[in-house]
Amino acid sequence: MTDSLQAGLDSYVSDWIVRGDNDLSNRLPPVVTAVSIPTGTRNVPPGPCELRITFSEPMADQSWSVIEYGRDSIPKIDGLPQLSAEDTELSLSLVLEPGRIYAFWLNNNAHFNFKDRSGTPLVPYLVGFHTAP
Repeated sequence: MTDSLQAGLDSYVSDWIVRGDNDLSNRLPPVVTAVSIPTGTRNVPPGPCELRITFSEPMADQSWSVIEYGRDSIPKIDGLPQLSAEDTELSLSLVLEPGRIYAFWLNNNAHFNFKDRSGTPLVPYLVGFHTAP
């Protein structure tokens, strides 16, 4: 690295620290931190169940994108999604059929309605699991 490039980088980093920009939490997009049926789970019991998805940030209510991974890959959703009082957990009431592979995106490159309260889209997340026969 040249001396001038190093000096410019040092100056940028110093300004970044002085300005307080080292707190990245206000600039990182929201992410999924937990799912009650982790992706890759096998032998999930068929029938009614609740899928809970936890986010790193409070999310905007009534703003969702659930997108098929493949044809008929989304389970039946019984009712509207429900956001917790803290807006950090989404509950989906599902009806699962036996012997199925379910896979769906929360946001993707074309649909990004899952957003935090400031309007920053959720990093796309793939939910996928198999039900027992």
